Amino acid sequence: MLTATATATEKSRHEIFESLNLPASTTVIQQSPNGKNIKYMKQYLDKKCPLEVQFGFVINELGENGIQTPRTIVYCQTRRLCSGLFRMFEVYLAKYMYNGEDRHENRIVEMYHAGCPDNVKRHILENMRNSEGHIRVLV
Repeated sequence: MLTATATATEKSRHEIFESLNLPASTTVIQQSPNGKNIKYMKQYLDKKCPLEVQFGFVINELGENGIQTPRTIVYCQTRRLCSGLFRMFEVYLAKYMYNGEDRHENRIVEMYHAGCPDNVKRHILENMRNSEGHIRVLV
């Protein structure tokens, strides 16, 4: 069995071990995911600062470079934050939210969470697997 996480604290890892009933002898491999083609960055949101300011650099890059923008995955602690962040991108990008025609399957920003319909999840996963896929930001 492989269990992977990018964001677990020591306390969270302990809870994961308990909930999955993993023995203390389980091998744990910890390493930075930073590499030539991937970078991991952790940043907490300042509740006093608007999301559009905190993500302004991503909005600007998407508006200027479209599908040439490097892929970014944003992890959120709640579905509410996920949908709020997605909506913020939608509002600020307007017509630049799409690669081509203004249709949901052409969005360059998507959100993915447990409550998404299976067909949406499949679309996102297939697009993200494809190096030529158009989704640039996944929340």
